Amino acid sequence: MKVYNTNDIVNVALIGEHKTGKTSFLESVFFVSGGIKEKGSVETGNTVCDFDPEEIKRKMTIRSVVSSIEFGGKKINFIDTPGFVDFIGEMEMALEVTENVVLVVDIDREITPETDRIWHATDELHLAKAIIVNKTDLNPSKYRQVVEDLKAKIGKYVIPIEIPYVQNGQFTGTIDIIHEVLIIYENGGKTYKKLPIPDEYKELVKNYKDEMFEDISDIDESFMEKYLAGEEISLEETIKGFRDCITKGKIIPVFFVSSLTNVGILNALEIITEEFPSLEGHQDVVFTRDGKEVGLDGVKDLTIVTPFKVRIDPYTGKVVYLKVWSGIVKPGNEFFITDIGNTTKFQHLYSSFGKNLEEIPEVRAGDIFVITKVEGLKIGYTLTSPKGDVKLKHISLPSPIFFIAIHGKNRGDEDKLAELLGKFAEEDPSFLVKFNEFSKELEVHCQGETQFNIYAEILKDRYNVEFTTDVPKISYKETITKKVEAHYKHKKQTGGHGQYGEVYIRVEPLERGKGFEFVDEIKGGHIPKQFIPSVEKGVLSAMEEGTLGKYPVTDVKVTLYEGSYHEVDSSDISFQIAGWHAMKIALEEGAPAILEPIMEANIFINEEYLGAITEDLNSRRGTVVNIDRKDDGTTIITAYVPMSEMIKYSYALGSITKGTGRFTMKLSYYDFLPERLKNEVAEIGRKIKEKLQNS
Repeated sequence: MKVYNTNDIVNVALIGEHKTGKTSFLESVFFVSGGIKEKGSVETGNTVCDFDPEEIKRKMTIRSVVSSIEFGGKKINFIDTPGFVDFIGEMEMALEVTENVVLVVDIDREITPETDRIWHATDELHLAKAIIVNKTDLNPSKYRQVVEDLKAKIGKYVIPIEIPYVQNGQFTGTIDIIHEVLIIYENGGKTYKKLPIPDEYKELVKNYKDEMFEDISDIDESFMEKYLAGEEISLEETIKGFRDCITKGKIIPVFFVSSLTNVGILNALEIITEEFPSLEGHQDVVFTRDGKEVGLDGVKDLTIVTPFKVRIDPYTGKVVYLKVWSGIVKPGNEFFITDIGNTTKFQHLYSSFGKNLEEIPEVRAGDIFVITKVEGLKIGYTLTSPKGDVKLKHISLPSPIFFIAIHGKNRGDEDKLAELLGKFAEEDPSFLVKFNEFSKELEVHCQGETQFNIYAEILKDRYNVEFTTDVPKISYKETITKKVEAHYKHKKQTGGHGQYGEVYIRVEPLERGKGFEFVDEIKGGHIPKQFIPSVEKGVLSAMEEGTLGKYPVTDVKVTLYEGSYHEVDSSDISFQIAGWHAMKIALEEGAPAILEPIMEANIFINEEYLGAITEDLNSRRGTVVNIDRKDDGTTIITAYVPMSEMIKYSYALGSITKGTGRFTMKLSYYDFLPERLKNEVAEIGRKIKEKLQNS
């Protein structure tokens, strides 16, 4: 593959729900463009994009796959993304490095909540967008209804650019609205011939073209004047206006295709290649440089790349996929990794076509490339050459909504389990592995049960790791609610040097989220300066376990205001012990309380379920703070709910909304646990600590 300049590189992410045919559509694209000689199929497990054993077994895309082709004098980097929202992290990272996104839908399937969530993940990214209506051969006469449904669900900018030509009930060709021609496909879809539009389609074509002209008029005043005056608009003016509208998100073109017969594929590919923007047409990229936000023009003096995908290959090892934002990358270039302060070099550069890699001599801005056998790189890092204080401002990945604790069945499995889960997390940015410091358990925080179950099966089937799962322990904390003073003198004589340290501390509650504050008010050298940190260390050690449920203590201010020492017997350990005991006394006497984590939940539902959902949230001790009704019929409820009530919320939401609802949530703050629950939660904490001590 040759080297391409920025304006000849088109990056396209394919998104869409499972079973809409994204992978099959790409297989047809590769076939009609000459990238492959024969098409594979998802059913037989031999497509370019589904090569992972788990993907072949399940007949679904689990991880995003980059496949680059040369077509029409340009390089097109396609990224096939997973169709389950549980793997939305893979999709989000693909969207970050592309300028164009194509939603694939099935002509015979309604726009579901899954598709809706996938589509709305693109809302804030200002990408050029298009829609592929696949499987048109199954019901080609339905296209008008599909267009209206898409307008209602996605927005007014939806306009068909290529509609089905139906002959004897069969999908045999397409009508190109821009060029006003009938296209009949030949040679398995690899070629076509252009014919005049049949009379029965002319009025419909005119109506759709008028819609396009109205959208172009919104952004081009001279075009609007010409259109309203009834003057003839040339093909060149139409194409320019179409291209500008796509770049600005004012037109979302719709193409009708069949990945089974390849009808519609070639013309759609040509329009995407010729009219969709490269990196140069995508000005919403933001970096921070020397503490200030800048665009692409502010970093053009550097070569900047960011890893957006990692694949652990059993033979090749770690395979990293990167986007070039500016400059030129050549083998041997040294890059500074801004995030960790290290440097690295790439000895070989590759272009990717599914699992196959082809070595290339250099990569230019806008392109995507692959490196192997380079350690120390993670998704989201920013690399610069030469060294620069620059970071890409990343999109925000959704916070986890599914939590589960996982234990190896025996000691040998524990270490292997942690290692494998770490590898999964390295590959999948929405699959997080956490260690619960209180319960000493491994936890998985991810986007849903489907995502976890797939990785669980890989652990069992591929790696023979035995494990059990459990509900994760809530990260409660303890604090005090009143100001107290405490005193402790540590004195011990054991022959020779003894131990001596005396402290007086004042402990008071801080507002939520302040954590810990230590103040030294010792005067007159009553405690030598070198022993002040020892007291603080002892206090912090005492705060590791509260007095109620042995949960860690937070939001307290400790002031050391008096004490005494011995010239010979005082030491670091003496004042640590004194600080520890004084703090324990203060915690006992400070009216201790338990704090629980409160989540901010955003719940997306149809209006009809509003009453049932708010009632359910009230039963979970939740507080609804906002209800937002969107134009597309979606109602968004914002509520603050204790985390303990949200661990299994996805099941309840699915039951109430018949599978149509979805939600996001993130930790917002800690608040006091109700008094009626204090004893129960304290007992849970004590039992966890007792079990750990006895294990």
